[in-house]
Amino acid sequence: MLDDPSMKHLHWRWLLIVGALPSVVGTFMAAAFLNESPSWLASRGKEEEAREVLVKMNRMNGNHCARLEFSAPLEEPNRSGYADMKRDLGIIFGSTMLYTTLVCCFNCFCLNFLYYGGLYVFPQVLSGSVKTGTSPALAMLMGALWEAPGYILALGFDRVMDRRPTMIVTLLTLTTCVLGFVYGGSHQPEGRLQYLMVHVGFAGYKCVASIIFLFALQYCVEIYPVSCRVAGTRLSVGVGRMGAIISPPAYEWTTAFFGTWTTFFYILACFLVLNAILVAFLPFETRGKPLRDSMEDSHETDPLCQSTERTKQI
Repeated sequence: MLDDPSMKHLHWRWLLIVGALPSVVGTFMAAAFLNESPSWLASRGKEEEAREVLVKMNRMNGNHCARLEFSAPLEEPNRSGYADMKRDLGIIFGSTMLYTTLVCCFNCFCLNFLYYGGLYVFPQVLSGSVKTGTSPALAMLMGALWEAPGYILALGFDRVMDRRPTMIVTLLTLTTCVLGFVYGGSHQPEGRLQYLMVHVGFAGYKCVASIIFLFALQYCVEIYPVSCRVAGTRLSVGVGRMGAIISPPAYEWTTAFFGTWTTFFYILACFLVLNAILVAFLPFETRGKPLRDSMEDSHETDPLCQSTERTKQI
């Protein structure tokens, strides 16, 4: 806002330096307040330190256990990196987890396309075709502030709804916000209702996106057994980053080909609806379930849509 409220002639080097400052602050905060991983401590024989960390985590989560007992993990035999990768990929793309892995990857791709595409597209759209009554920089700042209520709502959803229904509801709500923004922005001269749809659609876009982002990433982390959790999560996040990379040129290409900014948002809306349909067929629910140490740790769960296999082991 201080550099250029229209966001057309920004000094990008200075902005990158300023944008790096929160990471510097976060580094010192992490060093001062972040607990060490109890799994890492236990694997190196520091069981008492691991137990102290678990007690802190137990207290912060509002539980009351007199003493937390655990079994130290067995030291695995030395294996090559190729053997580890082959084992992880065998689980991630095995018959049990294949559909879930593909949906998690598409989910992350879609949400990165939405979030980072919005960061690229909105300054251009709000400074040209769509009017908000403020400068593009101020509109983007208000959009960023709308993300905060989303995080608060995410806490509420976490207490009352499972992961899969929450993702479906938020994806469909987000679709409504996208279409509302497009309709209002493309028919803005017609009246006050269209002007209101722009503001509500934009605010909902930012607010609901933060909810679905949290739950999608949390689901990716929770769904895999600990032996391949890092690999599975990295795969989903890595595919998601492809969506972030593709979104800016996708906007430029669609705008140049169709001659309108609305095409990008219609494509995004189709992605969101398809994503919601795919999530409905996910066979595993993770809310309230113990995280698995291996594929042998199992309990039954059902897909939301029963046209898939009736029960699967997780």
